[in-house]
Amino acid sequence: MKNFIMKKLFLLLSLFFSVFVFSQEVNKFYEIFPLTSNKFRLGTKKITQPIIPVNDFLSGLSLWIDNPQETEINLKIEDKNGLVIFEKNFTIPVVSENNWGTEYFFPLGNNLRINSGEKYLIIIQPLQRSNLNLYFFYNQNLLQGTEEKSYVFEGVRELLINDEPSDKILKLALYEGKENLPPVISELQIEFLSENQTRISFYADEPVKYKLVYNAFGEPSTEVKIDYFNTCPVNLKKCDLVIRTDPGKNYSYLLEVKDYWENKTESQGTFETPLFKTFETENSTSSQNSPSKNLEENNKKEETPQLLKKENYSPFQNKTSSISTSSNLTSKNLQRKSTNLPPSSLETSKNKELFQTTSLNKFLKPTDSEISTSASVNLSTTSNNLQINLPLKFFQSNFSRILIIILGGILSFLIFKKFR
Repeated sequence: MKNFIMKKLFLLLSLFFSVFVFSQEVNKFYEIFPLTSNKFRLGTKKITQPIIPVNDFLSGLSLWIDNPQETEINLKIEDKNGLVIFEKNFTIPVVSENNWGTEYFFPLGNNLRINSGEKYLIIIQPLQRSNLNLYFFYNQNLLQGTEEKSYVFEGVRELLINDEPSDKILKLALYEGKENLPPVISELQIEFLSENQTRISFYADEPVKYKLVYNAFGEPSTEVKIDYFNTCPVNLKKCDLVIRTDPGKNYSYLLEVKDYWENKTESQGTFETPLFKTFETENSTSSQNSPSKNLEENNKKEETPQLLKKENYSPFQNKTSSISTSSNLTSKNLQRKSTNLPPSSLETSKNKELFQTTSLNKFLKPTDSEISTSASVNLSTTSNNLQINLPLKFFQSNFSRILIIILGGILSFLIFKKFR
């Protein structure tokens, strides 16, 4: 009878939790996938799970558990300096065992203001010996694939059991409650990747969607956007967009960044694309010259993307920011690098720049040098084929045709005579 009542109570608590989630509008911004059947019993152990939430608020967390009898635990959260930002005793009811555990939610009350990308400690201690089972992954065998592992280890670190490393990570999820603060973006950069490609990148303190509207002065606007939530914590990974631009033009842009709750941050500015000087190939044989080691290093330097400027931006400061630069210095530097090279290196550099330009801009018409190079290559290939196929010309002459007709006639006569 007691078990029956406890099950009913658990169902009511689950229903209450669903109503709470709906009414409070929480967002699960981080979860470790997939499910796992590995578990250990809490007993009298103290466990410490380090987390690195990439968000600006924390309102709740979930652990995957099963619990054969009611358990009381103390749950505490500390920041990187050991300051306790949350502490509460929770009574966990009976939770039936299944293959993958059951998600159990621990509400933290109001949204806790946290610093994105900093380490926090979730510390759990039973108030008495506990039969609570916690589901986990092994640290080294967490997920197959580098990308997934990278995602997981952006948010958690190895579990400590009685302050000792355990080679485990708890299966958990982190939640944020509804808030109205706009996302903070920082270190906005503009890089010129090539003649027609420019990258705009930045950090954000929470998962964001973003779009960029830009145009050259006097020309129509273009919009590029990322329509899913991207995570780009400071010093770990940047959000970015690669856009098409033309050399030697002034552009204006408006970057709009939104979080899960539609809070919006905008940053606007201008930039000027440099002039990328394209050299024409003098002849098709120049690419066969082998440059020295020093010349290859100079060519590699010319391929390095040019960084325009860094910009730190916060919505609590000025809402708009302007980025500008002069392309004169950039173009002069490019010309200086090219003119200081010896002739053989310059010739090779010309070929390399021409190749990069055509490969990145397939939709552009070929230059005269490309046509001449292509023609010379086709001509050399054709001449080789003529030399290889020259002996076959004999069999394609009139004499060969007459000889084949005579041999065919003799063969027909012999067959006719044999079957007559």
